[in-house]
Amino acid sequence: MLTRNDSATRDICDRIRELLDGADRYEAIKEITRSFLGTKKLSEDRYIFGFWVPGAKDGYIRDYLDSVYLELLTPKDRTAIVTDKESEIAFDIDRIHLDAVDDYMVVVLDGVPAGSKDKFGLFYWVKVSLPSFEGYIRDPLAVSLPFGVYAPAELFDIDSMLSERRDRDYFTTHYDMRFDDGSYRAKDIGMCLEIHTETATPEGSIAGLTRRYKKIAGIMRDNEEAGKPLTDGLNAKDLNWIGFDTIELMPEVPTSERQEITGKTGEFFIISDESDREITVTLKRPDISNWGYDTPVLGSAAVSPSILETLRPNEMLEFIETIHTMPGRPIQLCIDSVLGHCDFQGAFLLETYDREPVVPRDPKYIHSHYLSGHNMYGRDIDFSHPNVRAMLIELLRRKIDLGYDCIRVDGAQDFIKGRDEETGLRIQDDVFLRELVSVEQNICGIRRRLDINLEDGRPWPDDLNWMYNSKYLDHSIEMTLPGGIVPKQWSPIIFAHNVHGKFKWFMEKWDRFVEVYRYGQHWITGQSNHDNARYFYKMVSSIPSIEYSPGTPYSEYHNDQLGKNKKEIVHNAMDHNALSGLMLAFLPGHPMFLLNSLVHTPWMFLRDIDDTYSVVILAGEGAKFFEWYVDRSVFERGDNFPGVKAFGFNRYEDLMMPVNSRKSGFLNRLYELSSRVKTDAVAVRYLFETPKEAGRYSSVNELKAEAERIISSRKGEEISDRESKADMARKLLNKNRRVFIREREYLSEFLSRENLNDKLLETSQISQTVEDLKLQIEKIDYLLELTDRSLSSLLEHASNIDAYDLDSWARDPILNSLASERLKENGLISPRKLKAFARTFMRDARDACKVHKYEDALDQERVAFNYALRTFRTEHDWLKANPTNDIRRDYFARKLFINGAKDIGDWGDKGDNLNCNTIYYGWRTAPDDSSQIFFIANMEGKPIDSCPLDLFLNLSGEWKVALSSPSIGKLPRVIDRSFRLKNFRNGEVLVLEKIGTDSIFRRDVHRPPRRA
Repeated sequence: MLTRNDSATRDICDRIRELLDGADRYEAIKEITRSFLGTKKLSEDRYIFGFWVPGAKDGYIRDYLDSVYLELLTPKDRTAIVTDKESEIAFDIDRIHLDAVDDYMVVVLDGVPAGSKDKFGLFYWVKVSLPSFEGYIRDPLAVSLPFGVYAPAELFDIDSMLSERRDRDYFTTHYDMRFDDGSYRAKDIGMCLEIHTETATPEGSIAGLTRRYKKIAGIMRDNEEAGKPLTDGLNAKDLNWIGFDTIELMPEVPTSERQEITGKTGEFFIISDESDREITVTLKRPDISNWGYDTPVLGSAAVSPSILETLRPNEMLEFIETIHTMPGRPIQLCIDSVLGHCDFQGAFLLETYDREPVVPRDPKYIHSHYLSGHNMYGRDIDFSHPNVRAMLIELLRRKIDLGYDCIRVDGAQDFIKGRDEETGLRIQDDVFLRELVSVEQNICGIRRRLDINLEDGRPWPDDLNWMYNSKYLDHSIEMTLPGGIVPKQWSPIIFAHNVHGKFKWFMEKWDRFVEVYRYGQHWITGQSNHDNARYFYKMVSSIPSIEYSPGTPYSEYHNDQLGKNKKEIVHNAMDHNALSGLMLAFLPGHPMFLLNSLVHTPWMFLRDIDDTYSVVILAGEGAKFFEWYVDRSVFERGDNFPGVKAFGFNRYEDLMMPVNSRKSGFLNRLYELSSRVKTDAVAVRYLFETPKEAGRYSSVNELKAEAERIISSRKGEEISDRESKADMARKLLNKNRRVFIREREYLSEFLSRENLNDKLLETSQISQTVEDLKLQIEKIDYLLELTDRSLSSLLEHASNIDAYDLDSWARDPILNSLASERLKENGLISPRKLKAFARTFMRDARDACKVHKYEDALDQERVAFNYALRTFRTEHDWLKANPTNDIRRDYFARKLFINGAKDIGDWGDKGDNLNCNTIYYGWRTAPDDSSQIFFIANMEGKPIDSCPLDLFLNLSGEWKVALSSPSIGKLPRVIDRSFRLKNFRNGEVLVLEKIGTDSIFRRDVHRPPRRA
């Protein structure tokens, strides 16, 4: 029976007061958060329930604390099995008042039924009854959310679960170093396999991953006992899963949910009947489909219930135990932490009541002490608030104590403390970021510091050329952590925009590879990740390189030498023999590979939670996804796209037509509609540029006439009385006025140049005449004279031209001509059905990306080669460190190999870059002189009939073939400089290892003689 322990509650309150009276308030807040917030087990059935409630001391909610109480829901049948079908479950209700201290509300309860592997615990939240609003204060630190983020959290006995873990010995035997204080440092992330749980197995669950690895481990253990090689009997399907140092799971935290949420209980926990003592709830197993980055932050210490078959946290622990105890050597686990930004739905879940709640419930403006303004993802997190900082630190601590080995911090540039007043650039809060990632792990009393890697693109998104201006290495060094640990940073060649299917990509990115070679030991490198695989279809041109037009940038074409069709090109780019060889057998750093890319599955941005934006997301993603990843054979598989086909799109051509076709498919037309939608920047340009560019108005008089019409039509409208929205509008308006002023200054300065003449205008990138430029100035002058209200109306109108408007899209005649009848009502596309189609498409796309569907078609030689590369890296672990500056020991170069390219003449620096090959080559030597390797790869270009090694290998002696692309064929066992590679094709790689030793390994040979 649940009872309130008044004495223990008073003791907790006294301790909180004592801490707050101390000298360092921030340290006090961190201790309070760690010891008393969320749920904390005191004894077998005694728990603390604690919440931060801003305003409890002196805010709006202070006057209503009598209507704020802890609501506890205990299922009458704690062993109830939840299925995909809806089921009604009865709960007993207990409502208990909490004690308030400052802005904290706590209570200690006895007789608390906690959850375990076999039973549900009670569910809890704080209910808030205000005069005009009823809401909930949820537990951001919850470790179990079996029915999603909108449902109450489950009290789960995490302490008992962790005390029984089976991999305890792993933590004291598998580590990088031990510090003087007795704590351990986890090993480097090393070679990493990125896994998206939903698409990795047929079940799409953590339990499915565990079963897959247990099966592989079973075969390996049998081999170990029989004295056979560990991989004996493993097939190509299995090899893609092993040989890595670490598995990185794409975010497995609870995500935002479907439907338009208004702050109630969500889709999977629906209260159908309620009395004073009992409640009936309709439950359903959560089935959110997402690639993981749409997180509301709340509940990030838990695992998404959509990927838990049992809805129990034990499922993740069992997976960790399984890979930590793999035969041969354990596999580490890395989590992808998303704590730098918050999905819009986080505003509903993290609302605070120190102010009166506002209506309507727009998540951009809902008040929360956890959140600040909105951004491209949703809402910014208020890192300036000490309670928010403490909550994030504790979220991560409770997460990693499950037993993870590494952390990837997503969007480290999003940890913002302010903006520079002069430049407007964001200022990162590196002090807090360092504190966050320095959190120590505790595994059954074993203290450990994890390996940290930061995905940090700063100054992005403030900077136009962020890929070249990003700090990369500088940031890794300045973020040095306790114990002298340098965190990993994503390298210049692994960020999203690096899509190596672009024409001449390896030739033009050479300087970035040199950076990795020289500095890369603290960098995440690699062949593929979730962003590379998605941005391929977002950023790689549809135009093949065979259609190259002289003078245009190479990046406006894709490298058609990678395959016979687009699907083959994307898979050969994302699983590129030469690039894999370069990353694993030569360059320093820590290479990452996406499982879906290794198996050659489709891949896309997966998100079925949207209602408002579901169609525009489909429009921006669907056609390009089909163009590169889904050809007719993939679409026509019986187990692919059943929902889309049920909507009446049974033929591939109904959805997609070739890019150069005069006809359109349904997805093609949606993409055309989405490409017209303006960003804020384009809306500003729309007002003053010429129609030849992004502008609308060809004269000042035309602009004035339209402005007068728009402004007069808006007379009498009230300005929003929501303070936060008005603030945002003013900031945007001030920003736009500054844009107009800067543009006017630039144009005036340009027109005043003495050397401005016809010749300059002809050769300049600015193609307008002098009259056009003067006209732009006139239009800007007129815009700057307008009042704030008038200019706002004009900017809003500009933004709405071709904007995303579902009703107008549904009336589009071309889209209607391509739509199936099942999308229509009364002869026109129904917006409601269009939304339903978008959700169905996302679910079908997720299932089309599932790995098991494509494993039977794996190229066994290719898989074996990739596994051999990983084995080579393990055996030559020194490769991950930076090389020396001694070119006889370590050397890396690029050669633009002629290969029959035309001689375009002269003794100058001109060359035929179009027809040449890009060859990367070099050698590296082990620090202890035990090994020397030579690497050469045809990174791009046509086959080389005869490639003489003596042009590249400047070291003497005999070399054995360590690795070679399967397509190269049989090679001699021993090779020297005189050897010629025949028919050396695009993407092929050869790795040699020195036989024996000679003077190259004797360091003193190359030193100058000592002077007398």
